Amino acid sequence: MTIDLDVTPVEPTPRQRQAARRSRWTLAGLVAAVVLAAAAAVVLGGSPPPAVPPPDLDGHLRWVASLVDAPPRGALAADESFTRELTDRVEDIASANGLVTITSGRVGPRPMSATMLFAEDIEEYRVALLSLRDTEIEEDRRRYALAYVLWIFGPPGATPETLMRPVELANPTDHAGYSLEAANPVTSTLIGDRQDPLWVLLAPPGCELATAPAAALTEWTPDPTGYLARRLRSEGPLYWRATCDGVVREEAPAPRPALTDRDVDGLVAGAQGRPERERLAYQASYLVQTYGSELVTLGRVLWSGPVTLSPRARWPDGPFAVVQVEDDVATVVDEPTDTTVTVLAGSRARGGWLGSISTVVRTGSDVAWGIDDTAFVAPAGPHGLIAVRLDRWQGQVLVLAPMSRVATVRLVGDDGQVLDESPVDGRPVVLTPGQGAPRDDLYVIAVDASGSALATVELADTNARPDRTTAWDA
Repeated sequence: MTIDLDVTPVEPTPRQRQAARRSRWTLAGLVAAVVLAAAAAVVLGGSPPPAVPPPDLDGHLRWVASLVDAPPRGALAADESFTRELTDRVEDIASANGLVTITSGRVGPRPMSATMLFAEDIEEYRVALLSLRDTEIEEDRRRYALAYVLWIFGPPGATPETLMRPVELANPTDHAGYSLEAANPVTSTLIGDRQDPLWVLLAPPGCELATAPAAALTEWTPDPTGYLARRLRSEGPLYWRATCDGVVREEAPAPRPALTDRDVDGLVAGAQGRPERERLAYQASYLVQTYGSELVTLGRVLWSGPVTLSPRARWPDGPFAVVQVEDDVATVVDEPTDTTVTVLAGSRARGGWLGSISTVVRTGSDVAWGIDDTAFVAPAGPHGLIAVRLDRWQGQVLVLAPMSRVATVRLVGDDGQVLDESPVDGRPVVLTPGQGAPRDDLYVIAVDASGSALATVELADTNARPDRTTAWDA
């Protein structure tokens, strides 16, 4: 008897292709495991050996490869079933739905390869980190430059299916969520309630991680776990650093928790003046989100109210009237009644002040326009003297001189020429350097009634970048 068999080839699904690849890798992996068994015994329970990056990579990309090619770390990473299922699910959604979009001449999602980097139960969360790469990119430098990392978290004991649900639905919450970003040598994420988050950071294997209080950046404490996990509200402002091959490769402030109502209440209660609560919360939130633990304290409101203009200074650019036009006739129906400046400043990790100046113009109908918000880093001037140039005030300079002995403040160029001056009446003073492009070679002198100089301060650095040092290319 003859039996006819249907041998028509069937196109494999993406998951079947991945399973086939793993089957081919299994034999090679078993052989390699025999050869490396003794070496593996040395690193069990500790940090895995650093990955060897491709030879054509150097600098920043070499360290990216060291992170994304590293063996999986964390207690859960040893669970092969958990690791395989989560990796498969990430690959499926990334390849089918375009979780990662890489610019190319190809239309539609590209097949992405996922690799487990880290998996651990930390406090009340199950946390995993995976890398994503387009394996069809053959050139090493471009493939690693376009690598991504995906943080996923959920409740303790969560299955891969549970962890992936927020990713599939694009619906992260404080209890289960994800974050996706381009791969860098060091990666971190905030997990849970933004007012009391868990912060987790991972660097390439072999790098030493350490932290220090933001107020004492000489007191560094190494972390023995190979990763950082901190409750930022209880820890307080802190800095972290990664030292690899004996070189401090990166040092930066950790994030700060989001503001609570109690934080804002404290700023309002201790304010010099009567700041608008909502506007003040915006100012403080911007500093917290932008500068993190570089802002050691939330500080206080040094001033909120009207300011004094020198005889030569003028009011800022902005909407100065509401005009109604009927039958080609313009009628002013509302116009400004006052301008309020709010200065918020706190101590900075590396010294001096870190703050924000907000200018609000209010009209007769109680409509307010926020026309200027300037972040600044100011030196620790004697007697609290601060001078900040405001771009929306035509580059004019706002000066705070709180000490009672100050009678006059002067704006001076580096050639010693006095460009503007004004008496002080207890309010901040606006001085003008005159017409022309804004100048950086200015400083302010505070003098007493006899004309003797009491203090001198340089202009603050405005809209400065957050404090971060890197040496990944060294």
